[in-house]
Amino acid sequence: MTSRQVAIVLYLFVQNGPVSIQAIAETINCSDKTVRNEWSAIDEYFQSHQLGRVVRKQSKGVYLDQTDEEADRLRELLSSERAPKQTNRHDELARMLVSTRDSLTVTQLADHFYVSRSVIREDLTGVAVQMQKFGIGLERKPNVGIVITGEEKDHRSFLAELFHRSFQASGQIRDWFSPFDWAAVERVIRSIEKERNWTLTYRARTSIIVHILLSEKRMKQKFFIMMGKHDNCYPDYMNDLIHQLESLFNIRWKSAEKRYLFYHFQSARIELNESSSEHSFLTLTLSDSTLRFTNQLMDDVTERTGYPFRNDQNLFRSLALHLEGSLIRIQQNFRMHNPLVFDVRKQYPYLFEMILQSLERLDLSLNWHHDEVAYLTIHFQVALEHLDDRVEDPVRITIVCPEGRGMSKLLEAKIKQLNHSVTIVSTYSEPEHIRYAEVDLIVSTVPINSAEKPVIVVSPFLKAHEHDMLTQAIVNTQKPKCLHSKRC
Repeated sequence: MTSRQVAIVLYLFVQNGPVSIQAIAETINCSDKTVRNEWSAIDEYFQSHQLGRVVRKQSKGVYLDQTDEEADRLRELLSSERAPKQTNRHDELARMLVSTRDSLTVTQLADHFYVSRSVIREDLTGVAVQMQKFGIGLERKPNVGIVITGEEKDHRSFLAELFHRSFQASGQIRDWFSPFDWAAVERVIRSIEKERNWTLTYRARTSIIVHILLSEKRMKQKFFIMMGKHDNCYPDYMNDLIHQLESLFNIRWKSAEKRYLFYHFQSARIELNESSSEHSFLTLTLSDSTLRFTNQLMDDVTERTGYPFRNDQNLFRSLALHLEGSLIRIQQNFRMHNPLVFDVRKQYPYLFEMILQSLERLDLSLNWHHDEVAYLTIHFQVALEHLDDRVEDPVRITIVCPEGRGMSKLLEAKIKQLNHSVTIVSTYSEPEHIRYAEVDLIVSTVPINSAEKPVIVVSPFLKAHEHDMLTQAIVNTQKPKCLHSKRC
């Protein structure tokens, strides 16, 4: 069962009689419709585990019809369902603390997670460290409970980070959001992309969807973004977006919420079409300050490293496009989740440090998160590893890499560096768009189900132990099998 289904069943389990669906919905912070949508899955669970029945009567309410033996069995299953590993418990604990208006006590949390109070106190120390990175405070007040401090935008950034960690581990969104709401918002975003002739990166689109769904939940819980005076003039696409969201969720987006959402769109990362990258770049409206900062950064990193970055037009285009959003994120203190920051710092420590020093020198007022610096490092590293593309290559490779354009180009450079007898015909952020007729081999950083051509799954950095596997895959491109550097 999902965490929401467990919460519903647990609530019914501790009741002495029938309760209304509205009471259940208020307890677990969701809509009546959401509770009703969970009944079929809960009924199936009860039937498969022989736990009795969930009785629903319009005039009476909802209650569990169980024998003592069935109730004991359910108690054991609930205990196992609600005993996640320590890392998962940390994240669920953090989510609970940020998502509730009431102060929770250590005893309440210990009862919820079926652990001792000493374990919860230890967990709280780890959670406090996580929150501190986002400017959120965790205070333990006697006779009151645990109090969370900080601005609402920091709370949302932290919740978004928790979602990304959860999604990366399980691939599921239903523990956080309704799949129907996710699909509806995604359709709205894609329609805007089509109208504006944009192509957002996979992660940028996901980030915007997460922000919108988090905002909807938080506003319904009466948690609102606070901002100072600002201009209320927005482009047409933004006004249209707000209108569609208000209609979809039946909630009014206040002025500060509109501005906050607009900043997220402004900071979103856009993919350039590789076949016409120069034309695509020229059609984008990038600010003069971004173009000036890009030139200054390239000049400064050139001076510090001695590498000839200054005249690399491909690097200039990719950097300027990234920095247009990056500078807005830094100025507004938005955090962009970068799951590869540790690997980037480990593999390219010198370049990472030189770029960080250049950024700090160019503008001391900006606080550059390491996540952002890691993305910029990837762009510079691509420039270093760029190879001559004029070789006539017999093996056609497509790259699938959701981590963004910069990481895709870096992986492309590493593949060419490893084997000159290949050509990269295309790169995609999502496997659904692959044109199988054009390729002999797919190199992907994520598992691909039911692929029509051989697939090798590698890490984005193409680590040393994966070199032999890729070489063998190139040799055996006609063999219909999927190779993995790690389990799919």
